[in-house]
Amino acid sequence: MKKTGILIEKINGNEKYYLLVKCNLNILNQNCDKYSDFCHQSNDYNFENSKKSFKVNLCNMCNNECEDQNRSYINEKYNYCINVINSNNIENDTINKINEIRSFINSVKLNNDDYNVIESSSDDVKWFSLNEILENKDLFEKSFYNTFLKLLKNKII
Repeated sequence: MKKTGILIEKINGNEKYYLLVKCNLNILNQNCDKYSDFCHQSNDYNFENSKKSFKVNLCNMCNNECEDQNRSYINEKYNYCINVINSNNIENDTINKINEIRSFINSVKLNNDDYNVIESSSDDVKWFSLNEILENKDLFEKSFYNTFLKLLKNKII
């Protein structure tokens, strides 16, 4: 299987930031607490399906951000393609709203015909600086992290 991801990049002054998401959204049957780009897994590299993953993971609140891919890189070792898109349009208030929605969705569990609401994380979607990513390898999904490093090495980001 191959993964195709969307990596949103924001430049603020001299600092670059990347919008990443925890792979834990229940409605997508995800249960990993590692961060990654907005990716989709299929038999081939599929940017259109990655756009759908982006839309679902961000609760349909940032649709126009990933219309065109700017730069991309395929890491054959991990069967991972990252499409980098520049955007300074996603505000922190929007991310906070998305996190509230995702937290609620992930907190509701059906148990014997009864709903249980459990405590859930509220930082599923967040901006990371380049240094935060490089200094916290364990926070990120392995194939994403290694492909991200290839983006740096090949001067794509």
